[in-house]
Amino acid sequence: MEFRGIKLYIVIIVTLLIVGLFFAARYLLAIYRIDKPLRNELASLEGIKEIEILENKKGTELQVSFLPGIDFYELYQEIEGIMENVKGEKNTDIIIINDSDNELREIYYQVHFALYEGISTGRFLEMKKNIDDILRREELDGYLVRVDRQAVYLQLDKDNHSFYYRIPYNDIGIKEGG
Repeated sequence: MEFRGIKLYIVIIVTLLIVGLFFAARYLLAIYRIDKPLRNELASLEGIKEIEILENKKGTELQVSFLPGIDFYELYQEIEGIMENVKGEKNTDIIIINDSDNELREIYYQVHFALYEGISTGRFLEMKKNIDDILRREELDGYLVRVDRQAVYLQLDKDNHSFYYRIPYNDIGIKEGG
């Protein structure tokens, strides 16, 4: 089939080839300029057990499993810094995968009310005292509660197992400067 001396099937084939090459190049560029360097930098961090990078409609999702007994807050900050440097965005979803036993999950359940109350009221010293009171009765090897401008970080350690949790303020509705 021809239109003004141009064979249409050739135009269609060439167009499909160009579009296919465009998407293939984009895919390869993402792998070699973003995914591979990101995996290499994250793998170089001590304390990470397993990493999985997933792309979805909202953007990048990073699923991370940590080794027990690390400094969760510091390592999380390093991961966010790497994500910002490599991907150019800080708002990548970082999903924490906990391999901990049910006992640490139950202990988290006991303190999560104090955590969310402290975040919603902004009374972090009172939150820390409430958490200290609750956890004093537990036989933990250690625990840490850290607060920064964006989230509260909880780390529970017991018998070579750890439970890590991050609660961002945006999920609760806290606004800065108010």
